[in-house]
Amino acid sequence: MPVKMVRSTGGRRPLGSFSRDGSEGKRGAGATRRRVALWTPVLFALVLGACAPRAETAPTTAAPGSPAAPGSPAAAPQPLRARVAVTGLSGAQLPVWAAQEAGLFAQHGLDVELSYIATSQTAMGALLASEIDVLSGGPEALLAVAVEGGDVVSIGANLNKVVQALMVAPTIREPQDLRGRTIGVTRIASLSGSVTQYLLRQWGLKLDEDVTLIQTGGHPETVGAMAAAGIDGGMIPPPLTLKARELGFHELGNLWSQSLDYPGNIYTVRRPVQPDQEELARRLVAALVESTHRIVVDRPLAVAVLGKYVQSEDVGSNEEAVGVYAPLFDRNLRPSREALRAALDELAAANPKAAGVSPDDMMDLRFVEEVERGGLAQRLYGQ
Repeated sequence: MPVKMVRSTGGRRPLGSFSRDGSEGKRGAGATRRRVALWTPVLFALVLGACAPRAETAPTTAAPGSPAAPGSPAAAPQPLRARVAVTGLSGAQLPVWAAQEAGLFAQHGLDVELSYIATSQTAMGALLASEIDVLSGGPEALLAVAVEGGDVVSIGANLNKVVQALMVAPTIREPQDLRGRTIGVTRIASLSGSVTQYLLRQWGLKLDEDVTLIQTGGHPETVGAMAAAGIDGGMIPPPLTLKARELGFHELGNLWSQSLDYPGNIYTVRRPVQPDQEELARRLVAALVESTHRIVVDRPLAVAVLGKYVQSEDVGSNEEAVGVYAPLFDRNLRPSREALRAALDELAAANPKAAGVSPDDMMDLRFVEEVERGGLAQRLYGQ
């Protein structure tokens, strides 16, 4: 089916738009930390609804069954509809996009409708309201809801490293030069906001006191603000890092070369309890494992797909970005317990409840383990 890439109305914002006032703009000391907590009550209200008993619904397929392995002569399973939302336009979403473009979702019996929702918080609201079935993005919204008792889980992760870099103006040559400067992130309570704060702590810099973070609403918007000289730098992923380099910015630090294991991109659903929900998760994981292999072995496809979805015609930049992402993708989509623990520890600074939450409560590994037992990755990679 045709790809439908749309933003939610709440997340719609033109490239380069940002503000310095109100909730989206520059704040005084301590206000950024308040912003981390502000959306928690909103999600908590949604959590209460999500925790209520679900209405029994008839399965969307008469007799769910696991899709056949690649090359199997078995007939394709009856399609299941899957509404999948990505929360960023970066190479982290390559497995989802490549699965759609290469027909792998359809091969595994999924009729996928793709959408783009600019923030994980907005996407989580859509997931809890059953407006989407799968959220592909950073872990922050999952953590915030799970800490409050919401029944949402990660069924897989393609990145256990964060592929983002802090690109800064030429006058900033070392971390201490960041004092008094303004850095753009998509949201304070987002992956880019969390990892920026991680780097600042590593460099002995204090949020608000030394460095101010501005919320831009999205990675392209961050680059737009950089181009307009509205901020001194931004936390962005490849290939936007190449665009920033063209604008004269340079890399002060990146996350994928750090020792930190952190959920760079996970697949979040409401905990599967119905047969059709379990079957959707099973097929999705298998399709994404196969898509990850295609990205590794078919570089032209990966480069073309990335260029299409991030709207970049710079083939060289797209190739460089794929070269960064592809080796970091987990072949079996297994989430890292250590990475989730690091994310929970990060959240605990704003919400002490996170310190008492186990990563195991936030993962449903049944489907990843089924794929591992079936040996799909081993067959694909010839192991």
